[in-house]
Amino acid sequence: MTPPPGCERAVPLASLADEGALRRQSATEQAQLERRARAQGDPLLDAYLTDLARRLWPEADAAAVRVTATAIRDPALNLFALPGGAVYVHSGVLAATENEAQLAGLLAPELAHLALGHPLALARDGGVAPAPCDELSVSRLQLGPALPLARAAALSGYGADRERAAAADGLVRVARAGLDPRETATALERLLGEHEGADRLEVFRLGDRRSLEPRLAQTRALLRGDLAALGATDRPRDSELYQQRVLPAVRENALLDLRAGRFALARSQLDRVIARAPRDAVAHAYLGDLHRLQAQREERGDERARLLARARAAYQHALALDTTLVGAMRQLGLLYYELGERDLAREAFRRYLATAPDAPDARRIREYLGELER
Repeated sequence: MTPPPGCERAVPLASLADEGALRRQSATEQAQLERRARAQGDPLLDAYLTDLARRLWPEADAAAVRVTATAIRDPALNLFALPGGAVYVHSGVLAATENEAQLAGLLAPELAHLALGHPLALARDGGVAPAPCDELSVSRLQLGPALPLARAAALSGYGADRERAAAADGLVRVARAGLDPRETATALERLLGEHEGADRLEVFRLGDRRSLEPRLAQTRALLRGDLAALGATDRPRDSELYQQRVLPAVRENALLDLRAGRFALARSQLDRVIARAPRDAVAHAYLGDLHRLQAQREERGDERARLLARARAAYQHALALDTTLVGAMRQLGLLYYELGERDLAREAFRRYLATAPDAPDARRIREYLGELER
């Protein structure tokens, strides 16, 4: 039987006990992750994340580390950095933060681990025992035993003492970057809140209550103690660039969450996008998808009818904002078909095929149209 990706060859961290071996393994893992990960595909977002990471780890230039950040289209609560400077930020984390300081507060400790030499120290300690392949994360990244550096950063951590040191150092980095370090605690609170009633299966540290709760307690204690002298009260929390770059990823993450049945999370993300960008046609179309999927699971007839009416209104509003939005055309046609409104369904399907004649499902839609025209 073919093993899952990442399980072909376990690499013990103990074999990476010198800087050169660590860097080579980091480069190997980065290449594997780039093949495996489903990148967001937004160069402007990646450039923004890279700039934020470099603000939080400016000494990387002196250490000849090239910091680059990539946004991953995955709703898992995950964010980690490899020793070579490659940073990966899942859209689930972007959706869980609401301003630049919160995102920086989650990113800074991951960079602090690298600045403090924790990957190499863990390797020299003998590392952690690689988990068997049947304990892999549900994320598409599949961080198996062949990716020990990514596993340590995202899954098992570097040990309690090093985690505490990175948390303290991370708060200093946020403040030095000109942002409010108090928002780090708020970000952790938001991550914990995402667990309430949510079907979260991943085992990443940022998706694990057992990891988040002590981290939040420590962060609060640090903010009350020595770090109170950082002058956080007059530091900004947000930037317009954060909102411009992150909101499209939040919108796309909402689609992933609603397809997974996490309707409350998806609705909160779409509401956030629409509040800031009320003319975002795609967000309104996704809101239609949300209501339609909710209706499919609703047993009460009156509630189901109400949800379908909301879906209809959302699709219609999306098309009023963007008359070329083919996804909304298709979904509205299918909704009309389901409701028995044959003339409206026929008009929507014709419009869809005229706009996207080579769509992957064009043949299926023509079959619907043929039935309606009989």
